[in-house]
Amino acid sequence: MFRIQSGEHFNFLPGQYATLGVEDGGKRIERPYSIASSPSEDEVEFFFELVPEGALTPKLHKLQPATNCSCEIPKGRFTLETTNGRTNHLLVSTVTGVAPFVSFIRTLSKDWKEGRFDGAHKLYLLNGASRPWSSATKTN
Repeated sequence: MFRIQSGEHFNFLPGQYATLGVEDGGKRIERPYSIASSPSEDEVEFFFELVPEGALTPKLHKLQPATNCSCEIPKGRFTLETTNGRTNHLLVSTVTGVAPFVSFIRTLSKDWKEGRFDGAHKLYLLNGASRPWSSATKTN
């Protein structure tokens, strides 16, 4: 998990993503990450899986509080459709791909508590992950 203070002009919809980046040797390394927080929260939260040989995640993992990183304007249209008459939503993800769904849930929960959502929509979440032993290769 990675949280940033985004400033007042970072507006997004639940389900969108933003590109995070850090400087390394005079070169910016960037990758897109789905936003896990709700637009109403003070911090913007991202989930990432540490890839030890990755170009960016080891650098994000080592960042200390109050360190600057770049965060591009949110993008994407992977949003929850609540106006088409369908009220049951099956959400399927793996590992950190759950982030946009967490954003949906946090936003709907807040809206429900504040009377802006009637609770008619049901979200069913399936999140899977592999185990180290499941990716082992067989040798003959």
